[in-house]
Formats: sequence, C-alpha cells, structure tokens
Amino acid sequence: MLLLIFLCGLLIPVLPWEIWTYHQTGEVILLITNGPLSIMDGLTFAVNSKGYRGDFQIPGAVETEMTNLDAQGYRLDSFPAILKAAWVELQQQPVGMVQLFILKALRGWYATDSGRGEIQTLIIHTLYLILLILSFFFCWRGKAYRFLALTTGVLILYFWGMTTRVLSILRYMSFAFAFGFLLVPGLVLFLVKKFQKTRQ
Repeated sequence: MLLLIFLCGLLIPVLPWEIWTYHQTGEVILLITNGPLSIMDGLTFAVNSKGYRGDFQIPGAVETEMTNLDAQGYRLDSFPAILKAAWVELQQQPVGMVQLFILKALRGWYATDSGRGEIQTLIIHTLYLILLILSFFFCWRGKAYRFLALTTGVLILYFWGMTTRVLSILRYMSFAFAFGFLLVPGLVLFLVKKFQKTRQ
C-alpha cells in the first residue's frame, strides 16, 4: 500500500503534463531522454572532467577501463551498445571492471558530481547510514513495523540501483535517505523500552 501511495505521488505531478503533450503531439514523451549519456558519464566520470570536476583518486585498472570506454563513447549511444561494450571489457579485464562497478556502487552513498567535499560527506553519511541500519534492524524485529522496514528497504535499494546504473552521486540518493529516516522512531522506541526495563 505504501509503495502504491509512493508511485501515485510520483505520477500526480507528471500526469497532467504527459496527457497535455500526448494530446498536442500524439506521442508519449519521457521525462528523461539522455539515459545512455548518463550511463556513459557514470562509467567515465574520472576521465571526463567537463571543465568543473577535480582529480579523482581511483585505481589504475579502473582508470584504464574508463579510458577504454570513453574512447568508444561516440558509438555507445544506446543501452544495449553500452552493455555489450561493458561485457567485452569485463571479459578482457575482469579485475578493472569489477573494481569500477564496486566503486560506482559505493560512490552513490557519498560522491558529488564535481568530486569536491567527498571526504566530509563520507564521514557524515557514514554516521547517517549506521543510524538507518540500526533503525531498520530494530523495526524489522518488531512485527508491527516490519512492513514499513521492508518498504523502506526496497525503496532505498531501488534508488541505489538507479544511482549505480548512471552517474553515482549522493544527490540521487537524497530522497532515499530522507525516506529511511521514517524508521528512526523505531530505534528510539526500542531504546526507550530498554531504558524503562533497566529502571524497573
């Protein structure tokens, strides 16, 4: 039910515009049409400064893979083409590609587009993440809050997956973090009950 409400919340602001554009053009226009560019940006961010990105400290094998993919960028204009190129690189240089995907998955929790302030963000959001994991654990233990914990976990995994698929930066995870804080009262309730038991 909560997932349905969430999906309706996403559709309500967009639906009138989609209906109007379909009436005017006879076509369904997607909100995002630069999907392949976003995916390529996520695979080559450290070798593509765009004039505002700093120097990224990445393993040499990852930089090699990014350079290889960037060199093919002119013909990687669709998701199947990118997937095929990534698969070829994975077969030829498995260590570099695995490191690249691990790096992308981790960067979704702390990274910025410019690469600036990432250490500070990593420290702060590590504390947040510990709080959310503890909150999830204690909400899961309480049967009354298990569905909320499951729903929140699925949403966070969804946003994490989408962020990892494109340019992995924290901005795309902000909503998931905010939603995750719905679980914090479960942790507070557990601590209050624990404190009350020790006082008895």
